[in-house]
Amino acid sequence: MTLDEPRKPEFASWDSYTQFARRVRRINRYLWGDQETAFLDTVLATICNRDGMLKEGTVLYRAQLGVDWQDLEDEEGNWLGENVRAYGSSRMKP
Repeated sequence: MTLDEPRKPEFASWDSYTQFARRVRRINRYLWGDQETAFLDTVLATICNRDGMLKEGTVLYRAQLGVDWQDLEDEEGNWLGENVRAYGSSRMKP
């Protein structure tokens, strides 16, 4: 396995994050080896390329797993079933 290279700065693979996440979830969460340290150092070395300022007043939304269930009724109030839909905007603001 090729290590990420923070001095370049460059990740060894497009899959570097997935490999890092798998190792810290399943192998060793608290004691990092050379691969984990190199990945994190590369993240720090390349963060300036992904850093940006948000304008004041920018509205942010969050992604959230789950759905709302909406009861469907006819004109007479008889229950027809349920409709699945994404969470509404009121729930998406952090």
